[in-house]
Amino acid sequence: MGWRSRLKASSRSRRSGTHARTESRPRLVAALRAAIRAQGPLTVAAYLEQVLYHPTLGYYSALQAPPGAHGDFYTSPEVHAAFGALLARQVREVWERLERPAPFVVEEWGGGSGRLAHDFLTAAQAEAPAFAAAVRYRLVERSAALRRWQQRQLRPWSAQVEWVAPEAAAAGGLAPLPPALEGVLLANELLDAFPVHRVVWRQGGLYERYVTLADAGFAEIDGPPSTPALAAYFARLGLRPPDDHLAEVNLAALAWLRAQAARLRRGALLLIDYGHPAEVLYSARYPRGTLRGYSRHALSENLYARVGRQDLTSQVDLTSLLLEGRAAGLAPLGLARQADFLRRLGLDTWRETVRGGRLPVVVERGELAALDTLTNPGGLGRLWVVGFGRELGAQPLHGLDEQAAPLAIPPPLAPERPRLGWDRWPSPGRG
Repeated sequence: MGWRSRLKASSRSRRSGTHARTESRPRLVAALRAAIRAQGPLTVAAYLEQVLYHPTLGYYSALQAPPGAHGDFYTSPEVHAAFGALLARQVREVWERLERPAPFVVEEWGGGSGRLAHDFLTAAQAEAPAFAAAVRYRLVERSAALRRWQQRQLRPWSAQVEWVAPEAAAAGGLAPLPPALEGVLLANELLDAFPVHRVVWRQGGLYERYVTLADAGFAEIDGPPSTPALAAYFARLGLRPPDDHLAEVNLAALAWLRAQAARLRRGALLLIDYGHPAEVLYSARYPRGTLRGYSRHALSENLYARVGRQDLTSQVDLTSLLLEGRAAGLAPLGLARQADFLRRLGLDTWRETVRGGRLPVVVERGELAALDTLTNPGGLGRLWVVGFGRELGAQPLHGLDEQAAPLAIPPPLAPERPRLGWDRWPSPGRG
């Protein structure tokens, strides 16, 4: 009897007690159970690939609402237009360092509702028309549902925006991903949504977690690593989690970074995500790992509830990301918390403009609450911004430079009515 058969047979004595609930997508649960019966237990990464990205039944494919008030979580673009506007300032610096090429590609992966692209382009036009005219905005989006929201959001910019398929082969009428990039690649809360392997060390040995059948749902069981890349990952770090502590390994994020580095001819990659250095991520601080579910703005540690109806994310290993970028020939451009990044680019000036704008009290409170949320150290403010570049020199970008003074540039737009009520701000994000 092979190890997979032994694991499957013993699953009832080792089950985690997590079962699919009636809120799951029944057809997706049935497809996963059929796959396990036919192939044996799935790696957690393979399970996540299906529940998140199945072409018709996965979470992102069948999304009922984009991020925001009516979705399952918030990301920074849904909070306030300042996020996209300040990011446009940072991208403009890259454009200027490259001596203002035209066209200049801004390629956003996982663009959510399209708010970031909308606010970026609006602010660029108001603050730097020459830069705005040079920009060609490209969205790389797997989800057809999200592409539809993005296209509605970006109708005013139809001449400057295009959509491409993330895979090498074109799909759904989309153009294929161009082989080379001169410009800036943006990824806001992308890498934390990649499928991850789940591992555990027991008595000095490395085991991988697999998903098997349990009653009407699923359970996790241990087995040998599915790939030697898992052991090599920790060997490169020179550390590992304590025994019996669960941990995630995001091999997909490293493969993605290598692929984008190979495409980047000149320019920068700006990655914004939740994460920790490896010595924190793989420490006793996280005995159950960091893989979590988000549904209706509520956090869940049950990965097997609401199958296909909840977002599943994990913290990014910043150390491995930086090592992989260097190995791929990219130059580091700096690392900063989102709160510091936005302040250096002028967020405080935005606050001053709101306070001096003689706005109705409710609008002013909403504006200030939203701006505070972007820098909240317990929420979005703790995201990390990681910069990589090619042919940009060794100087950090302004938002990533610890020595840089905050820009004193007034916002290009008049304050707008907040996207959410000022009196009901959550602790947004999903990290």
